[in-house]
Amino acid sequence: IESIIYSLISMIFSVILIFDLLPVFNSLAGTQLTFALKSDFVIFLSIVGIALLTGILSGLYPSLVLSGFKPVKVLKGFLVAGSGSRNFRKVLVTFQFVLTIILIIGTVIVNRQLHFMANKNLGFDKEQVLCINLPGKLNQKTDLIKNNLEKSTGVVNISGVSSPPSGILSSTDVKDWEGRKSNKKFLIYRLSADYDFVKTLDIKIEEGRYFSRSFIADTADGCVINEAAVRAMGSNSPLGKKLLGVKILGVVKDFNFNSLHSKIAPLIIYFAPGEIKQLLVRVKPNTVGRTIKSLKAEWDNIVPDYPFEFNFLDEQINKLYGADQRIGKVINTFSFLALFIACLGMLGLASFTAAQRTKEVGVRKVLGAKISGIVILLSKEFTKYVLLANLFAWPIAYFVMNKWLQNYAYRIDISWWMFLLSGGIALLIALATVIFQAIKAATANPVESLRYE
Repeated sequence: IESIIYSLISMIFSVILIFDLLPVFNSLAGTQLTFALKSDFVIFLSIVGIALLTGILSGLYPSLVLSGFKPVKVLKGFLVAGSGSRNFRKVLVTFQFVLTIILIIGTVIVNRQLHFMANKNLGFDKEQVLCINLPGKLNQKTDLIKNNLEKSTGVVNISGVSSPPSGILSSTDVKDWEGRKSNKKFLIYRLSADYDFVKTLDIKIEEGRYFSRSFIADTADGCVINEAAVRAMGSNSPLGKKLLGVKILGVVKDFNFNSLHSKIAPLIIYFAPGEIKQLLVRVKPNTVGRTIKSLKAEWDNIVPDYPFEFNFLDEQINKLYGADQRIGKVINTFSFLALFIACLGMLGLASFTAAQRTKEVGVRKVLGAKISGIVILLSKEFTKYVLLANLFAWPIAYFVMNKWLQNYAYRIDISWWMFLLSGGIALLIALATVIFQAIKAATANPVESLRYE
């Protein structure tokens, strides 16, 4: 009954906390969960049922243990728990630390992968670039708009594109090309861009040349491809050959135009002013605020009937990994909770062990044992539990996180130091948890524990 009452009281506090923390969790996980306790009777019964079951199970074990004690020995002070109950507690605490270490390793790897994606060289310069939308038929005035916006303070380069390099979605199948040696075909992504595209994003030319105002004819019968397209074609010298009916003028170095979850795909860049939907504007560092005001003023003078809508290219790229960032936040949160719960279990076991060995500690002190020696004696037992937990946690964590990293074409390597770091963190926190109880037991007056002997 006592356990059930505790469980029901905990249930009430849990429900109150859920109402307060649910908005935080929705923001953290990017969900829209609701908790309608009044309207959903099944949820209410489930919560009460879980609370009752928890109370019954948690009260049943100590009840059976206590009922097994012999009254004569209890009244004489020989109340010693059996080895089975001690082993059961040790298994529970070790299992808690197994889960905790797995989550800590997961936290380290997820955060390293997120850091890797945020800092990886994508093959172009994404910083200080604004993406300005060209709604309606404004693409028919692209040159006029560009010429006027280039007058704005802080503008370095402007390029018109059909879609930003953070998400090129248009694609087509390539079934035939000049120099084809097999029956294979491949999917190629399509991007319409003007003369200033590679200059604006600082994309490197690997071979040949990009569109140039000195070669006007090439815009109607020319294209530029990336290295992945060259590999897909199986050609050592693609320049001058026909692909999708146009001549290949040059080859740009591969750059990530989609998320790092997938490998760089074949890409063709062609010149089609009618498909331009956005302007990429590179601005000088430390002038973004002034430049945006200047751009808006020029925009309102040229096309006052259309809103000035823009965002930053690096923010668009970061949005590709929104789900990954939410996973990282959730794992960080649950790692902390798991560590906290595991430390509670360790604290309970340390308190119990210290109480069980009170007389032993008293005898050792009478015989001259130092406080530091007693603290080490009581603490080294718990060190074994954490070290044992590592032996189970490391292979499980490696398997799970290696599986998760396979979602990324570009990923970090799982290193041995990640496991040592996670195990070390768990060990230090576990020792910090139990050392207080160890010091308390070591500094206790031995007279108190031995006075009845």
